[in-house]
Amino acid sequence: MSLNIEKQQEAEEVFRDLDRDGNGFIDESELATALRRVGLNPSLKEIQSMIGEVDSDGNRKLDFDEFLRYVKHTYKDPDEIRCNLTEAFKVFDANKDGFISREELKAVLTKMGEKLSEKEFDEMVRVADSNGDGRIDYEEYVNMMCQSTE
Repeated sequence: MSLNIEKQQEAEEVFRDLDRDGNGFIDESELATALRRVGLNPSLKEIQSMIGEVDSDGNRKLDFDEFLRYVKHTYKDPDEIRCNLTEAFKVFDANKDGFISREELKAVLTKMGEKLSEKEFDEMVRVADSNGDGRIDYEEYVNMMCQSTE
């Protein structure tokens, strides 16, 4: 996957922000600080694993090329996201009528190990069902999924 010029410039800006001491590398401490700023609290082992995924020279820190490789590896383009959402919608829409009923939602989530009460299932459908027809159409599903990642 290649990044367009705009995304590459954004990556350069993020890299500079993460490289707090300006030495041209993101080390474990800088990555941990950045992740904590966004509400995550990874262990040292998790930080080392993240860096290890793309640390090609084994120095336990990321230069810009390694960081860019990580960004390219994790970046999802909008078409790929849309395709993944469509496939997931099809899993929930068991009877293929173009809607996810409360029962279909409950069946899939229960199969996935979710332990929700009847009230919680009702609330989930109520929140997602913006037009109030008692079922979730594709547009409502996409809106729900996009809101849950913000």
